[in-house]
Formats: sequence, C-alpha cells, structure tokens
Amino acid sequence: MLPTIEGDEFVSLSLPEAMTETRRRVLAHWCYIQSEWPEFRSYKLKWIAPLPGIRESFRLKAEYILTEYDITEGISNQKHGDIIAINDHPCDRHGANGGIHSELAQPYGIPYRCLIPKGFRNLLVACRGAGFSSIAASSCRLSRTMMQLGQAAGTAAFIARNSSCDFTEISVSQLQYLLREQHVQLDWPMPEELKSYLKNKI
Repeated sequence: MLPTIEGDEFVSLSLPEAMTETRRRVLAHWCYIQSEWPEFRSYKLKWIAPLPGIRESFRLKAEYILTEYDITEGISNQKHGDIIAINDHPCDRHGANGGIHSELAQPYGIPYRCLIPKGFRNLLVACRGAGFSSIAASSCRLSRTMMQLGQAAGTAAFIARNSSCDFTEISVSQLQYLLREQHVQLDWPMPEELKSYLKNKI
C-alpha cells in the first residue's frame, strides 16, 4: 500500500504543503518497510514522484452510470445490450473507509452508453472519467480496461464516420461484431475460438 492522503485533506492544503506532507508520508512508509522487513534494509529510495498521483477526480454524467450493482451482479445478470468491454477486477477503494471487496464471482460488462456524455451526440469519453459511480470506478480503473474502452471508442468513431451518423445513432451490434473481430472478449465464459487465438499468440 502506497502512502495516501485523503482528498479533503489534499484540497485543504496548498500544493507546496501537500508535497511536503506526501513526501513525509513516503519517507515514513519507507522507514516502516525497512524496519519490518530486513530484506529491504540494503535497498535505497531512489526517486519520489514530482507530483502526487490523484486516484479519482471528475467523472462523467453519461447516458448510463455503471454502479456497484452492475459489478456484483456479473455479466450473466446484466440486462445491457450494448456491452463493449468486460472486467473482472474487484472494487478496491483506498483510504480510511476503503478496502478491497471480495473477488467477483464472474466478470461484468461495461455498456457503450457509459462513454456518451448526456446531451452530446458526437463525443465519447473513454477514460477513468467515464460514466462510473465512485465505487464502480475503483474497479474499472485498470489500464487494461481503459485500453478496451479506447478500442471501443475508436471502433465506434470508424462506424460513425462510415455511416455518416452520430455516436448515439451507430449500430451497437455492428460495434460489438467489429470488436469481436478484433479479438475483444465480450462474452463469458471466454469463447473457445478466442481461447485458441490467444493460445496461439503466446
């Protein structure tokens, strides 16, 4: 666990104050590691990031907001017809009231509508700021999931351009078809043909 600072505390400080406090926590944490685990005593701390990493910031008001319920229900119980990515990472909120939820029984799907900002027709948001609740964001934040969302957004842009339509009007079934053609897993359990493809790529 990296040293953390709560969001409320961070915004109450000036940037120099926050940097001083986060550096103090890094050094205290490093001291703790070296005290508790002798194998680290021969190591030296070489570098501290020049700015704090902010785990969560703005999130989109999208056509659909992914929630903790979507995550715990799993893909077989979700009713979304526009799933463009799946994920299996549990929720892991950091901080005083955080912690890691139990492992998921099965993956869950992320709908295409999570990428569409409410009130927009020609904009997709494929990043950690997409349409996720705070709890859901703690699960879908991984880089591998962000890459899937980016691939889906790029493919949606291809369809919209070729069909001369807005992002809200594209054929989601065509989007899902093209993603499967690109070997993106949208089904669970993983189809045998995708397993075979991945096996041959290793």
